[in-house]
Amino acid sequence: VAIVIPNSVTTIGSCAFDKCAGLKSIVLPDSVTELGIYAFYDCSSLENVVLSRSLRTFTQQNFSCCSSLKTFTFPEGFREIGDVVFLGSTNLSTVYIPPSVSRIGNSIFEGCEHVTILGAAGSLAQSYAQEHGIPFIEATEPPPVLPTPSP
Repeated sequence: VAIVIPNSVTTIGSCAFDKCAGLKSIVLPDSVTELGIYAFYDCSSLENVVLSRSLRTFTQQNFSCCSSLKTFTFPEGFREIGDVVFLGSTNLSTVYIPPSVSRIGNSIFEGCEHVTILGAAGSLAQSYAQEHGIPFIEATEPPPVLPTPSP
């Protein structure tokens, strides 16, 4: 199942898609400014996420246990990544963290054995990678994201 959230939505509540095993793709329009705790927890088939460019923070465990998620791109302007956001997302391989991020929470990649962080040289993303023994690749811009389907 692919879901495109309508532009009239501003908040995705806590546990909104909790354990939604059939969800493969989600597109959050720029109207979405808030994502609740556990919003996409244990969405085991989730492969593609297009985030709102208006989102600035994640609380915690927003994408934990999403075992089919392989890549993730935080939008430019994103500021704070909460604790254990990707806990147990075992197939996560690359995450782009923009230089605008000023806080990265505890254990965000716990259980993600093969993750590599992409980001700007000298950024918090690079420092976090070095401090936690996570491979880091310098990227001056985010990787391409799938086009946003219209609702």
